[in-house]
Amino acid sequence: MIPSKRPHRGSLVECPASPCTTGRRYDRMKRLTVSLKRGEALSATRLAISANRLVYVPVADKPLRYGQQKSPIVYIGTTRHGVGRIAVSVAFRARQIFKRLRGVHKFHARIITCRRRQKIQSWRILESALLLRFRARFGELPKCNSMGKSMKEGNELKYFSKTRLNNLIDELSHSDCDASCRQSRVTECRGQKRTKPSA
Repeated sequence: MIPSKRPHRGSLVECPASPCTTGRRYDRMKRLTVSLKRGEALSATRLAISANRLVYVPVADKPLRYGQQKSPIVYIGTTRHGVGRIAVSVAFRARQIFKRLRGVHKFHARIITCRRRQKIQSWRILESALLLRFRARFGELPKCNSMGKSMKEGNELKYFSKTRLNNLIDELSHSDCDASCRQSRVTECRGQKRTKPSA
């Protein structure tokens, strides 16, 4: 007796004839595996819908080096379309941030708003003011800001306090890290304390 050949996995085979399966063909295909990834890919809070015209600042989970200083700020941008534009920007810049910035595993976006004033786009002026103060503090623009490197200070300080802008940059640079970011800053501070001033 010649042994019958077993069909290959995934091949189409004829089922034995029966009253309910006569002439019917079945596909023996392996079922696809479904998996739930750990962690969150995207989350939102009520702050995201509190205003449409705003400045948003993606902040990484570790401090990034800017010259001799560090800050977790990776980008400063503006939008007049609220949470929709922020979500698009996060999706667009996620690959850029994770590919270019080593050691960054996650980031979140903070929102900065200001009062409106007639006949001026106050949110755009606020963005320029924050970029200028960041560059003045760290010597360069945030890592993912490719435009505005040659921008000059104009009348931004006519609308916003320099002290307030500096405080916002400091707050985002020193209080929005996770545990590893804070530990890195503690280690850096300890190193500065151990360094004795030259005579």
